[in-house]
Amino acid sequence: MRRLWFPLAPKRVTILFDIDGTLINSGGAGAASWRLAFNELYGIPADIGEFTDAGMTDPDVGRKTFEAVMHRAPERAEFARLLERRLHYMHKTVEDSTSYRVLPGVEEMLPRLLDGGYLLGIVTGNVEAAAHIKLHRARLNRFLRMPAPVTSSTSTDRAATTRLAKMKFMSS
Repeated sequence: MRRLWFPLAPKRVTILFDIDGTLINSGGAGAASWRLAFNELYGIPADIGEFTDAGMTDPDVGRKTFEAVMHRAPERAEFARLLERRLHYMHKTVEDSTSYRVLPGVEEMLPRLLDGGYLLGIVTGNVEAAAHIKLHRARLNRFLRMPAPVTSSTSTDRAATTRLAKMKFMSS
């Protein structure tokens, strides 16, 4: 196996990672958890892939899917309940996913970056709890600045989330 080499990081250099498709592949666990939540609450096993695009934030995915299958905007309380049920099911869907995998090189790269003095964090469209759940199975949380990830819990605008992550880590 080829060894990865990283030079020592200059002071306060931070590397921010997305989760899905960058560190792990959850094997469809996120979509399965949405499907189960919609089925429990509304009797509709909604397929988020029909209504959303990759790169959207969790709140945007939930709202767009809700509007598509319910033909109306969600009320605040029912949307909060939908997000809660999705997270409830996500624990099991991540655990049960037979296609879940850490992407090649990630488990070797993260400790080497830490040893090189880099600060590691996440910036993701996942809400914070979903980020923790997805990373926990592979025990990758320990390498990343937690519990202060920058997630869609912070902002639903991906560009704003990334700017906030940059500011947050620059001040640490």
